[in-house]
Amino acid sequence: MKKIFLVFLLAILMFSLSAQETKIKSGWNFGIRPAISFDTDLGFQYGSLIDLYYYGTGEIYPDYYYKLYLELSHFTRGSGIYRFISNLNT
Repeated sequence: MKKIFLVFLLAILMFSLSAQETKIKSGWNFGIRPAISFDTDLGFQYGSLIDLYYYGTGEIYPDYYYKLYLELSHFTRGSGIYRFISNLNT
């Protein structure tokens, strides 16, 4: 019974979050996420991912004109990931 209630509660939460109005974005916007994982060869990974989007005046939203992706993370056994990707959406 508790599992059914939990699934029902999660479903309601997901539908309520997806039903929100979307605002048209303009200018620069960003999203930051943590990078956390585990690999038996590399150890624990910790770091951050950053996405920067440029929407201009917002006339093509949800598409974007320009996107920058930056990932900085490190593993406990000494290696790391340092990645920068730029994407021009034409």
